[in-house]
Amino acid sequence: MGEIETTRMITVEGGDGTFKTDTGKMAIQVLEGLGVEVVDYERIPGEPIPDFPKDRPILMYLREPGGSVPGKDTRRILLESDYSAKLFPPAYVMGYFFDRGISIGMLAEFMEQYPNAIVFQDRCHWTTLTMQLYDAMRKGEVDLDVTRSGLGMIDTGFWILVKQQLGVDSPYPGHVLTFDASERELVVRNGMGKSTVKNWRDKDAIEGKRFIREEYLRLIQLHPRSSKAINTHVPPEQLLTNVTQSIISVLPSQILAQLDLTDIKSVIDLVLARNSMEDKWTLYQDERQIQSLRGIESTLPEVYDTWARFGISPSGYVDP
Repeated sequence: MGEIETTRMITVEGGDGTFKTDTGKMAIQVLEGLGVEVVDYERIPGEPIPDFPKDRPILMYLREPGGSVPGKDTRRILLESDYSAKLFPPAYVMGYFFDRGISIGMLAEFMEQYPNAIVFQDRCHWTTLTMQLYDAMRKGEVDLDVTRSGLGMIDTGFWILVKQQLGVDSPYPGHVLTFDASERELVVRNGMGKSTVKNWRDKDAIEGKRFIREEYLRLIQLHPRSSKAINTHVPPEQLLTNVTQSIISVLPSQILAQLDLTDIKSVIDLVLARNSMEDKWTLYQDERQIQSLRGIESTLPEVYDTWARFGISPSGYVDP
């Protein structure tokens, strides 16, 4: 594995149903409780960067797509319009790259001007290399290796252009925390609110989630110093604690020196108390009880068994 790289950029990734977005937003609240100021930065390209505090750590939250003003328009087209699902797959992928290019340039300027800044992002280009790869496989008879290689070449070319334009290496995507659960578990969770998944025997749902999971784990294997798998088959307090500790472990010392780390547990408890994650967890447990009658037992061993095939230890990091 080698030494884990420190960074001021954290990205949360993972398939649908991993509690990624909910937990990520709570992690930001924990960082606020530790002394980080969250700033609102919805900038239009070309506008000057606003004045933010320089005497304490600040945090900018981005999501992909939608991390900029043009990105919000892109998000509506890609995810929220009546024709989103009908877009030609290459056009869909290019829409993500359009949004990505705007956000990367924006955050690079932001982080350069504010050395005390942290960027927290929901999704990155790993989504293209996993979920959109699955979309391409599902919608047509295409070769996996060829399609994976093609997306990889597009992604590599994109980064060459980014580096040329910025003149420096971009911090994006920073340290990637990939939220994971077994594919059967993810189908149960999606069954909480999505009528398209009837139960865990839905073959396409199981196979699709397995494909996406393993592509994410393959990326962790390829980037052992800047990524980690997060086991989400745990109660909310344990999950938020694990994520908080993972974030703190990769932040630079100059940021950590400005945080109050004396009682992290109390801050986590306060954040959990004012969020609805407990309600979601209860709903999930109820749904899981129903699904267990249909044949699902504990799927936690499946998580670690799959991780082991990709050289990932129970800690979430790739074995040395």
